[in-house]
Amino acid sequence: MIVDRSNVRASALPGLLVIGTLSLVASPASAQQARLYQLGGGFLGGGKVEASVVRRENYFYESSGGISATGYRVRPEVMVNRAGSIATLALDAFLEHSRYDLPGTLDEYMDYGTNGSLSWRPLTKHGFELSAGYLRGHDQPGLLRTEEGPQLNARDIDEWESTRLGLSYRYGSPSSLASNELSVGARSREYVSNRADTQLLNYDGVQLGYQLSYAYSPKTSVLFTVGHSSTNYEIGTLANGNSRDGNELAVRTGLRWVATGKTSGQILIGARSYSVDGRARPAREGFSWRANFDWSPLDTTTLRLSTSQSTTETFRNDTLFIDDRGLDASWRQVWSERFNTTLKAGYVNSDFVGTDRTDETFNLSAGASYLLLRTVNLFGEYVSQQRQSTRAGRDYTAPEARVGLRWTP
Repeated sequence: MIVDRSNVRASALPGLLVIGTLSLVASPASAQQARLYQLGGGFLGGGKVEASVVRRENYFYESSGGISATGYRVRPEVMVNRAGSIATLALDAFLEHSRYDLPGTLDEYMDYGTNGSLSWRPLTKHGFELSAGYLRGHDQPGLLRTEEGPQLNARDIDEWESTRLGLSYRYGSPSSLASNELSVGARSREYVSNRADTQLLNYDGVQLGYQLSYAYSPKTSVLFTVGHSSTNYEIGTLANGNSRDGNELAVRTGLRWVATGKTSGQILIGARSYSVDGRARPAREGFSWRANFDWSPLDTTTLRLSTSQSTTETFRNDTLFIDDRGLDASWRQVWSERFNTTLKAGYVNSDFVGTDRTDETFNLSAGASYLLLRTVNLFGEYVSQQRQSTRAGRDYTAPEARVGLRWTP
């Protein structure tokens, strides 16, 4: 992709310099929680605002000769909750605006969304939870369908709307040795821009789940889970005439524990089977797992490790689905009342089932936060993303750095 760098918007640079100067004077921690205030009627509410300067070294995730961009990001958030003896309500919403100094329309976007949950326990042994969410987001140019190479002045950014709805029922009192939980959920994603090219990516799905938990000690429970999910695409037929709509069944068992005040975790292992509608191909069966461990050897130190196998919806017309196997680790250290740091590392192996493509993605990030004022933190973060693929031209390295302020009034 060829870009005339002289076309970079000069008008954005003064604003970036102002925000950059402010971010060196005052800003809040990326892990800082919003303060909640009484709103009346038992409701608590709060909010926070983040403003930061961002530098991206490979904006379009190109395999070579990537274009660098400088921009800003502003993100306000609000939240409201109410906790009662029988019911608990929680709502939150955010808006995020970003803009970079590149020509065309692919360097500016506005994302926003909201989430809500209602927990209700009318009787000691019966509990219900309703959750819902809406997100208006975008795909980063150079990824997903535009990984062939986006044209700066040829199209708008790929924007989509995602919705989810879930309902669960739990039988068992908090003091019971055993509990049962049933859940049902629905999800969908529909692209609202570049419809002629993005229709292939639209899908909806349904999930059903069951979990049995048995506490054989005060600190440890045995788990058994069964989950079924179905995915239906708006365009459900591949170029070769086969369907890519599919169903997945996963059965897992394992343990959940809180061994001490310093250690907690969960491990589930089992098997899963993914079958394609029409039975044009045999079901794909394999090992399935989910595990996470939290360890706090000191009050100021938190270590986390998680690993899982999961299925991701395909964004290609030659792929049935994407089989992901990932590992993530993080270390958060509180050095003083004002200063803390976070290190994270991640790895994902993605198998594009139906093709010979396999991707390996590596992520590494380091962040720091310093409390300048009671409600203001200064934070900075460096993120390195790297992908290695068996498909030619799909490798990339994309570092990103940002510094900013977060205000939690």
